[in-house]
Amino acid sequence: HAPVTVLESLASDDACRRTAAENISSPPCVLEYLSTDEDQEVRVSVAYNRSTPVHVLEAMLDANEDNARILICLLRNPSLSSDILSKAILRELRRPDEDERRILINFFEMTRGGVCELPVATLVALSKSSHVFVRMQMAKHPLL
Repeated sequence: HAPVTVLESLASDDACRRTAAENISSPPCVLEYLSTDEDQEVRVSVAYNRSTPVHVLEAMLDANEDNARILICLLRNPSLSSDILSKAILRELRRPDEDERRILINFFEMTRGGVCELPVATLVALSKSSHVFVRMQMAKHPLL
């Protein structure tokens, strides 16, 4: 692995920030720094990077709650705990817009593929959603 100082330097380089964010060997401090980058593509890469620390993923969930693309990448990150994932999904249910629908579609694709597992209490809450799409998906869920 490259020394931390090399990756820190590359994370400051405009031409290399996104690549540094994609690198699973980037140290946590570099990923945390890049998680607030002005460039959405850099933040997307951090959100999707399985080496991004959980506390950074949690901060990104709050900071990017209106950015569907970043939320989808965060929801697909295997490092995100089921509790945090539950929080994000339940928050999205409160927003009846097209981005919310895209996020939920991605979530349901992931759960059907066994990528993530939610607590039963969250599944029950989802089954009571005011959104017919959500209730229909829950009717297909193997844990209910």
